[in-house]
Amino acid sequence: MNQPVFLSNLASLRGLVAVLVVLVHAHGLLLPLMDTTQTAFMTTSHILVDFFFILSGFILSHVYGHRFQHAFTRLTYKRYMQARFARIYPLHLFTLIWALIPVLHIMSTKGLPEEARANYDPRSIPTSLLLIPASPWHEFYPPNGPSWSLATEWWVYFIFPLLVPVVFRLKRMGKLIMLLLILGLYACIMYYLVPTFSSSAHSGEGMINTLDISGDFSLLRCLAGFCLGMLVYELYRQQWGRRWLKSSWVLALVGVGMFIAMHLGMHSIALILVAALLILSASYNTGYVHRVLSSKPLQRLGDWSYSIYMIHAPLILTYYAAMLWANPDLVNQSEEAAGTPDYVFGWIGDGIFVLITLLLSSLTYRFIELPARTFLNARFHIQRAEPVNVGM
Repeated sequence: MNQPVFLSNLASLRGLVAVLVVLVHAHGLLLPLMDTTQTAFMTTSHILVDFFFILSGFILSHVYGHRFQHAFTRLTYKRYMQARFARIYPLHLFTLIWALIPVLHIMSTKGLPEEARANYDPRSIPTSLLLIPASPWHEFYPPNGPSWSLATEWWVYFIFPLLVPVVFRLKRMGKLIMLLLILGLYACIMYYLVPTFSSSAHSGEGMINTLDISGDFSLLRCLAGFCLGMLVYELYRQQWGRRWLKSSWVLALVGVGMFIAMHLGMHSIALILVAALLILSASYNTGYVHRVLSSKPLQRLGDWSYSIYMIHAPLILTYYAAMLWANPDLVNQSEEAAGTPDYVFGWIGDGIFVLITLLLSSLTYRFIELPARTFLNARFHIQRAEPVNVGM
């Protein structure tokens, strides 16, 4: 069986987006980076996770689609799920254990406000171990916060092989109908499910008309993005729009345009379509941008992207725990006491945090991800079927 063509541009994009996610979380949890009254970038940054969902649907279609397009066997399905487990679970387990250590110390701190304690529930441990997504009826948020998206992807992995023969056989009208159904699902989440059933909406927190959900209906959000990624891959297979999308100028304009659209606060569904177009254009490009994205530093960033995404929250929790251990009175200090934000200092401080995250990610990739994946694939008798630095 032929090895799938390695799409190096997408690996680098995944690494760059993972770093952006770290910066967004550092802005909210460590030091502010920008005045949010002057830009909507932070309020639209949830779209970066939707980018991951779309990219995962695209990459899995690229790597595994040919296996399930014409035939579906129990052995093929088993090997596919075992490979997915070997890819994601070892690092998930490591970061869960890591996150629990500072979380338990933080929760044991005297004087911690009840609203802070409410962020952690011991019942989240078994659900995190089993990768069970949060929902309106199951509100246990994982100790390692970013793993909420991993849990949703895990369950979408189960149905992906069933979707392949359907999506891969769609004609032009079928693709259009599928796109409309996906956009309809996004709209349904934003304008009906979240406002009607979200616990945050009912508690008066104003969480309405949004896709920025990590519990509630996040599984449907992931499914929509994943299916959109599969549809984008179908366009890639048929070389739709390649003549103009392969241009480095077009790729650069789409990338810059996405940042501008986020800054201006463009509607989430429109941003998702821009993200899909960015992935399609990057998959075609072989010009100047490709040379940059194929550079060794950016390829390493792609290698480490999963580690970057998974370890930065436990690292922040470790910082909080250390600060509380050194000065327990911090729990009584209000945000107002911090004074006016110094954004230059914020970029310096959060930049250092990103560098530490990259350093540790290179280590977890080398000493946890790769060895564990190699060991499990050997136990499962799985031959290497996918480029190691593509696909979450």
